[in-house]
Amino acid sequence: MTAEGKTNVSIARQIGLRRFTVSKWRLCFAEDGLRGLNDRPRAGAPKRYDIETERRILRLLDESPPTFASCVMCLFCYFLNHYLLLSIYSMLYPVNPLFIKG
Repeated sequence: MTAEGKTNVSIARQIGLRRFTVSKWRLCFAEDGLRGLNDRPRAGAPKRYDIETERRILRLLDESPPTFASCVMCLFCYFLNHYLLLSIYSMLYPVNPLFIKG
């Protein structure tokens, strides 16, 4: 498009980007050719995980999903946990303050 003599504004309008973006890409291409269009390192927070953690996560993703029986057991434990928490809460706080009208 640039070789055809089009302006940044007309290119931006044609491909649906802002003029600033087209201008930036053209500048990067002029400085470094196609290599200049690759993503550059960005500022921001450093990686949270090291390479070993990443490999461990990828290994876990390669494993088969849990069986139905183990899912049912997890669900049972989930409900049991909530039941126990509610029982303890009701012992500690016998009257629920949400039901008191005043």
